[in-house]
Amino acid sequence: MRLAVILFSFVLLSACSSPSTAQTLTLEQITAAFEDENLQLHTANANPANIVEQGINDVRPSVYTLNDSDKIYLFIFDSEADRKQGREDFYNRPVDFAAHTAYEVNNVLVLLFYGGEELDEDTDASIRTALDHLGSNRAGK
Repeated sequence: MRLAVILFSFVLLSACSSPSTAQTLTLEQITAAFEDENLQLHTANANPANIVEQGINDVRPSVYTLNDSDKIYLFIFDSEADRKQGREDFYNRPVDFAAHTAYEVNNVLVLLFYGGEELDEDTDASIRTALDHLGSNRAGK
């Protein structure tokens, strides 16, 4: 009996320490997080000829402008694994992309194409803060 209690306790502790699955985020959660950081997103006109707007692995982005000259693409994948594969597939395309930065959080890939030669540090910091509040798996390129 004592052995059964010890084994049960071990199984219970193992289950409690298992890493949890990242929360699946929605477009509404992402845009709200941006607004919380005073990042004003404005819906952009679609351009079907733009390779980024054509999507990644059947996921089409929501497209916005930010700070007048920056364009931001929000890809909402079904899972974190799909997002990882999508990012890999995106960067394996035989295309030279304009200056941009990629951010990742859970199932979301954010691509920010900035109009200037360099990314605005305040904008970058605000985006990172917004995404940090949303998930456990944020990275930038």
